[in-house]
Amino acid sequence: MQFELLEETFTNEKSKEEIPGVTIIIDGDLKRVLDTIIKLDPSYISYTGIIANAIVKGINKASLIYTNDELTIFEEDLCNEKTTQKVKGIRIMIIGKLKALLERQISSGEFRSYSEVIGDDLKIGLNDVIAVCKNRMVQNG
Repeated sequence: MQFELLEETFTNEKSKEEIPGVTIIIDGDLKRVLDTIIKLDPSYISYTGIIANAIVKGINKASLIYTNDELTIFEEDLCNEKTTQKVKGIRIMIIGKLKALLERQISSGEFRSYSEVIGDDLKIGLNDVIAVCKNRMVQNG
């Protein structure tokens, strides 16, 4: 599955501190997969919920126990600069425990950037989410 990740810097509105972040563009293959998951699993009502759950599942496969409530994530309307088409974007702030976990993975030499780690964790987690949806379909048959 192909998807686009952008590594960015955000400004904390309260502290004015620069914070690293990653934006996931919800377009193409990823949009089709997320739309299908929403249709198959009524517990998911937004792209943000699926992405947050998938990233946490991916992180937990690779390292420690990490929870959704430790993830600073939000959805925004964006514009694809290449096509000028409006798309959804999921923005993830790399702070706190998440930053520590990602930096540990980067320092191990396996990854070079936050976006690489997030992308890998997202793929792992989405496979889990898709597997759960398929199991529900089979059980409800």
